[in-house]
Amino acid sequence: MDIRRTQVTRGGTFFITLPKDWALRNGLTQGSLIATLETADGRLILDPKYDVERAPAVATIEPGPYVDREIIGKYLLGYDIIRIETGERISLEYRDRIKKASSRLIGLEIIEEDYSKTLCSVFWSLRPCLRRRFSGVNTL
Repeated sequence: MDIRRTQVTRGGTFFITLPKDWALRNGLTQGSLIATLETADGRLILDPKYDVERAPAVATIEPGPYVDREIIGKYLLGYDIIRIETGERISLEYRDRIKKASSRLIGLEIIEEDYSKTLCSVFWSLRPCLRRRFSGVNTL
């Protein structure tokens, strides 16, 4: 852990310097933007790569008696692509459960379907909404 001392400008703004090796490793230069996030316990998280496009998060589910609950769980966890696949044919009962679960969730669409797999994609992100809710509750 590296300890840094806070400094204050004449206008009353607090600031700290960043470790040079960390800044260089993360490709920071003068004028680079860094996202900050305050956690519930008061810690400050710095993200130098907030504007970098992230790879979509993919979850793979095997069809079973609780496939609809698993789809909802993966959706709430923030996965972008939910793949339901098996080595054999997916039964009609499981197909109906998959379709009902995807129709109940906002922005979740079935984009590909064949005898052994169904691919669902989230076209609406839940994270910004949850972040707004969390920050609203956090200020109470």
